[in-house]
Amino acid sequence: MNRELDPQLFGSSTASHGTNMGHSASSRYEVRGAQPEPRTEPGKPVPFPALDIKVLEAQVTQMKAVMQQFDRRLDQLGAKVGELARDNQGRLDKYGQQLVRLEDGLSRLTRDSADRFASVVARVNERKVQDSKIQEMMDRHNLLVRNFENRLESLQRLAGDQEQALLSAFAALEDARAELARLKRM
Repeated sequence: MNRELDPQLFGSSTASHGTNMGHSASSRYEVRGAQPEPRTEPGKPVPFPALDIKVLEAQVTQMKAVMQQFDRRLDQLGAKVGELARDNQGRLDKYGQQLVRLEDGLSRLTRDSADRFASVVARVNERKVQDSKIQEMMDRHNLLVRNFENRLESLQRLAGDQEQALLSAFAALEDARAELARLKRM
C-alpha cells in the first residue's frame, strides 16, 4: 500500500508532483521556507496554516495513544501495588499473630520460671530452717553426750574410788580374818 502526503500541505504545486513513483523522496516532498506569521485582528480567530493543525492533530492523537499506554501501565502498576500491599498486609498479619503467640509463650515461660524460682526459694528457705533445727538438735545432742561423758567419767572415778575402798575393805577383812584365825589357833 502506497501512502503519499497531500502535496498542498507542504506548499508544492500539483503539477510538479503528479503520481510519479520514480521520483525520490526529496523531490516528492518539497519543504517550504518559513511562513510569515499570520496577522491577527482583535476579536478575530488566529488563522493557522492547515499543515500546523494536521501536525498538531497527529501529535495529539499520538499523545493520546501514549497517555493510554501510560494509563494502562499505571493501572497495571496500581494492580501490582495493590497485590503487593495485600501480600504485605497478609504477611504483617501473620507476623503479628506469630508475635502475639511468641509474647504469650514468653509470658507463660516467665510466669512458670517465676513460679519455679519461688518454689525453689521456698524449698531452700525450708531447708535452711530444717538445717538450723537439725543443727540445734545436734548441738543439744552433743551437749547431752558431753554431759553424759562427764557424768560417766565422774561415775567411773567414783566407781574406781569405791572399788579401791572395796579392795581396801576386802584387804582389811582378810587381814581381820587372818587375825581371827590366828587368834583362834592360839
